[in-house]
Amino acid sequence: MKSPITRGPSHRGLHAFMAERDIAPGEERPDGAAVLVCDERIRVFVHPAAQGSLVLEARVMELPVDTRRADAALRNALALAGERLVDAPEALVLTPDGRELQLQWPVNADDDARAVAAALEEFLNALGDWRRAMGEL
Repeated sequence: MKSPITRGPSHRGLHAFMAERDIAPGEERPDGAAVLVCDERIRVFVHPAAQGSLVLEARVMELPVDTRRADAALRNALALAGERLVDAPEALVLTPDGRELQLQWPVNADDDARAVAAALEEFLNALGDWRRAMGEL
């Protein structure tokens, strides 16, 4: 029998998903997040959220240091967000330090392992779409 996961967000569906795939929780993080590495290159942070839910989060792009190029990237992202995010569950966010655009995706508190897997797959597809649209792939 596999040992229960004791680090990362307290979410039954996430823990079941990780146990089914024999994913180790990794080091304990001060923010309570778990980190999933997908396709050996994409780091997905799984943050605890309100009322037992989760938020999947990954970097879309690092913004250029040059202010003009960064502003152009942000204008492009806003235009794309206006088209894409109308019915999509994802949210495009700017990090507090203003250096990166990240994509976030909600996972319900009562989602089981199958729903977590589906959310992760949809999130990774959306992340790929965003990265392509922003010229990162």
